[in-house]
Amino acid sequence: MKKYYKDLILIIVLIIVSIGIYIGYSFFAEKGTKVRIYVDKKLYKELDLSVNQSKNISTEYGTNIIKIKDNEVFVESASCDNQICVNHKAISNSKESIICIPNRLVVKIEESVDDSDSKVGEIDDIAK
Repeated sequence: MKKYYKDLILIIVLIIVSIGIYIGYSFFAEKGTKVRIYVDKKLYKELDLSVNQSKNISTEYGTNIIKIKDNEVFVESASCDNQICVNHKAISNSKESIICIPNRLVVKIEESVDDSDSKVGEIDDIAK
């Protein structure tokens, strides 16, 4: 009986930790500002997430229609057979992505980095 009790406590703790991680990610996730579309690992187009628009991406691998609406991006239609990218939920947070493997398409949300605010390559006080 005690063994099952310990298992139950472990399961409850894991569920609580999982819910905490999910809420933390949802609440503290940074909103993206740019949509970057890659085809065959090469940057194809960069779009502003705040502008409602629809883009037709036609390549030698297939055709996808990417739609940006209300600061979210999703794949409206695709020429691939499985349609996984079309059924994916709309994305809006930084570092989220939608991938269409047959058409070699990757849609990523990323933050816009202003060069004046960028501190890439600078050494902080601790590293000195």
